[in-house]
Amino acid sequence: MADGRVVQRHVLYLGEINDAQRAAWCRSIAVFDEDAGAATQLALFPEDRQLDTRIEAHSFVAFLAYCLQVTQKAPLRPLAPGLTPRSALEKFAAIQMVDVHLPTTDGRTLILSRYTEPEPDQRLLLDRLNLQLPAQPPPRITAALQASIH
Repeated sequence: MADGRVVQRHVLYLGEINDAQRAAWCRSIAVFDEDAGAATQLALFPEDRQLDTRIEAHSFVAFLAYCLQVTQKAPLRPLAPGLTPRSALEKFAAIQMVDVHLPTTDGRTLILSRYTEPEPDQRLLLDRLNLQLPAQPPPRITAALQASIH
């Protein structure tokens, strides 16, 4: 990809592999190193832990994580070249949704769900990525507590 071309390579056709190919797929994965400009083979699990179902599950989760990272990197590159997907997620993780419970005089509870206000750097990142936080949800109120009868 050094010359700007994108090369696609089919790694697996589901349902069209033999047992030997399946075993090899579960033990290792080819990863493209952008800096080196070449693919390398990486072992996924130590040899003493080759349980087929665990390997398949871990391989699938690792592949999904890789796909998620690649798709997150694409919109960040032109807008914030030095920002990695991990650091963007860490910035967004600081924005939290909290529930504020306020008791009322009649035994009910008023619940206000609110997200924390983004810091200036978080707001800048949201704006650059053209993302908006959802609208603050409306307050909710619980039913009155019922007195227990003994």
